Formats: sequence, C-alpha cells, structure tokens
Amino acid sequence: MNGSYLASGPVVWLITIVITTLLLVAATKALWLVVPLLIAIILYYMLFPIVRRLTLSGIAREPAAAIVAGVGAGAEDIFPDRMSAGLYDAWKKDHKAVERQFATM
Repeated sequence: MNGSYLASGPVVWLITIVITTLLLVAATKALWLVVPLLIAIILYYMLFPIVRRLTLSGIAREPAAAIVAGVGAGAEDIFPDRMSAGLYDAWKKDHKAVERQFATM
C-alpha cells in the first residue's frame, strides 16, 4: 500500500443503494425486520471512516469505537477503556481516596 486512504467509492455506494432498494421491494411484508438492518448498515458506513481515522492516529479500535459511540449518543463524559471507566467508578465512590492514591505516586 502506498499510504493512500482507503474509502468506499461511488461504486460501493451505488451497489449498496441498489441492494437496499431490492431488499425493500422483495420484503415489503417484512419491513419491520428489514428497516432496522438497513439503518444499521447505513450507520456502519457513516461511522466507519471516523473510527478508521482515529485508529490511524494511534488509538486502538475498541476505544476509538467507544469514543465515536459516546459522541454519537451525546454522552457528556466518555470513558473508552477499562482503566478510565474503573477510575471513574472509584472516583464516584470516594473522590478523596482517588486523590490520595494519585498523591502517593
């Protein structure tokens, strides 16, 4: 690979739209089942480039996905990994104990 950015081109989007249209026509009686699947596919294609950009900047995939999900959900505080989530839980229980712990470092 020569360092070029991999992105879905217009052909991929055209194929996705055609398949989506065919699915909607074929499954008109089961739209309650098809529509959530289509929404999930559309969200995946919309959010994948953002997660990919974060992973290219050095963030691991799981924390990058957690950051994107947190921002998308409108979360005020985002704790993308186990360490930050555990520290926040400890801080909620007793913030002074966390402060003392950091003071001894």
